[in-house]
Amino acid sequence: MRYNSNHKNAKHFKRENEFVWWCLLKWIFEDLLISLMRCYFYATEKQKEYSRIFYYRKNIWSLVMKLSIEDLLLQNIMRVEKREMKQQCESHNFAPAKMRLIPKNETFRPIMTFNRKLPHNKNMTSNRKLGNSHLMLKNLKNKMHNQGFGFAVFNYDDIMKKYEAFVEKWNSAGKPELYFVTMDIEKCYDSVDSKKLKEFLHKTDLLDKEYYMLNCIALRRKNNIISEKETAAKEPFKNHFRHKFHKIGIDGG
Repeated sequence: MRYNSNHKNAKHFKRENEFVWWCLLKWIFEDLLISLMRCYFYATEKQKEYSRIFYYRKNIWSLVMKLSIEDLLLQNIMRVEKREMKQQCESHNFAPAKMRLIPKNETFRPIMTFNRKLPHNKNMTSNRKLGNSHLMLKNLKNKMHNQGFGFAVFNYDDIMKKYEAFVEKWNSAGKPELYFVTMDIEKCYDSVDSKKLKEFLHKTDLLDKEYYMLNCIALRRKNNIISEKETAAKEPFKNHFRHKFHKIGIDGG
């Protein structure tokens, strides 16, 4: 890789050597190391561990999968024959989900992904088919949040807003001594009765009977563009904005 040259093309040769070195490192990591690790380990993330990666030996992970699926069969999921699964997917035009397990402290959380193609429409996935339902629920979420329905929070921004309002109220009260109690519902989502939930969604006044699904473009001005008035060239108006496509659902009533 080293060379001694005063030639005017030395920079070009240096870039060529750096490119070859980059290709070698890429091959070592992507085609050699990762392939070897996949032969002996199963790599996955862990809940509340953010960017850390955990490695399980293949035999240990197979045992974990077997025990976890047996536990899920007793509580959450039901085993069906492959023929019955295909009939259900064909009749409802739905694709089966993929399930993977995310390790927690003492248990595992099943995660379902619906990114397979639909039987009667190969250009659409189950996720895209559920998109309008998701927009309806987002509309419901915004309505609950704006109307102060309960103590619903949906992300860290909502939590911080609630926290800031609480701190201001606490300061105005003279900072009295505080006591905190935490509560967690064990297997909250797993214990939801889907039939009762369906009946509630049909009867509740929180959801409207009709919704309009709109495609729109959100524009945001590029404030980081600085130009001199004397030397500024005429540019199209659209170049001064960043745009992003959005799909929203609004009440139809």
